[in-house]
Amino acid sequence: MKVKLSGWDLLTWRLAFEDKGIVPLVGAQVTLRSHLDHGALLELVCEAVAELEVLRLGLSAEKFPSILHLEEFDVAQCVQILHNHVDPAQLALRTATSEFSMARYRSDLPLWRLYVVYKENETLLFAFLHHAIADGRGALEIISRLCGQTPIRKTQSQANVNHNFGDVLENVITNPVSLLQQVTPALLGLNSLAALSPQHTLPEFSGRAYRDDVIQFSLPKEVLRSKAKALSVSVHDVSVALGVHIIKELEGILDVTTPELIRLNIPVSFDQMDTFNKVLIARIVIPREGFEATATTYRKVFQTWREKSSIGIYPMAIQAISKVEQIDLTSFATISDVTISSLPHIPNSLAIAGNEVTAIWPLVPSMGSAFNITSLGLKERHFFTLTFDVGTKLKVVDIRRAIRASTEKCLGLVPDFEQQL
Repeated sequence: MKVKLSGWDLLTWRLAFEDKGIVPLVGAQVTLRSHLDHGALLELVCEAVAELEVLRLGLSAEKFPSILHLEEFDVAQCVQILHNHVDPAQLALRTATSEFSMARYRSDLPLWRLYVVYKENETLLFAFLHHAIADGRGALEIISRLCGQTPIRKTQSQANVNHNFGDVLENVITNPVSLLQQVTPALLGLNSLAALSPQHTLPEFSGRAYRDDVIQFSLPKEVLRSKAKALSVSVHDVSVALGVHIIKELEGILDVTTPELIRLNIPVSFDQMDTFNKVLIARIVIPREGFEATATTYRKVFQTWREKSSIGIYPMAIQAISKVEQIDLTSFATISDVTISSLPHIPNSLAIAGNEVTAIWPLVPSMGSAFNITSLGLKERHFFTLTFDVGTKLKVVDIRRAIRASTEKCLGLVPDFEQQL
């Protein structure tokens, strides 16, 4: 039983602890076809809490926190009804960010929240977990559990490289930045999936407000599947390439200069890590190309990276780095303008207490990047959520225009926006 955070989890916690504006969360909006009885929901959540230890975890409010295994707490304080039908996703995200900030953090409650919004013919559930105890796949497993489904199976890394942790730790203490540069370029960008380089030109990036606006849209899964098949890549690759193209369209609308290369930070599932977040981050660089070329180049370079031996030393390096106080976490872990993430497809029909799940929209705060695109497949739709820090001074109308132009150029169709404003 873990008693202290270590590795990536400790790094994530310290990031929030040292900079109160950054609250690393993973979450989703689950849309149900009809009204879900609140009592039935509480019963399901209580069953999940009894079964899943991660839902009983809290952390002491310290820079190097102890893990609190909460045997008793008021579940009702973690399941709250929100009254806002104008932009409920934005309200839920901002509420969760506020509740998990260090200014309002409560160690007597676990590190998750569930918000409920009742609309005329739908129920919206907004589930959030702190990134210190769960990654995106872990969050999806919990949602699957609430729907009575078998948890998503993770793909294990085949890397089997032995290194001396003592040597790693000594190197970190004497020259931490040097180790970061030597082990693998992956260690210099701790964001999920694809992060554009810090030289990117989105306006007002440095003027962060740590309040997010939310834009949601969906596309037919078959269109993405057909495009992926034609290019001999995966739907994941196509989703990432589409996200990159949306940024390129936005650059054109804003008339900004762009770098020739794009840096991508790719999460790699790695179950051998002794951590709640079982991911590695691979950092690769590809040329700035068109949509199809981006998808194919991204796939080839990523496959090459997986063969590198540095993947074996990564868990130990992260564990060592997280314990060194002189490293400025908020500088090297928050240097990206844009993060683009693609989560696994969920093929099953889902229901909660007999209420059909019609959509799952990933919902992640911009965190270390000022601009975040996350996608997830469910049934025959692929759902995208774009969050961006209001401090960037970007206009919703410009972003929606970039999304529409990108899907029309790359896929030949108009996206379905969650809110037709």
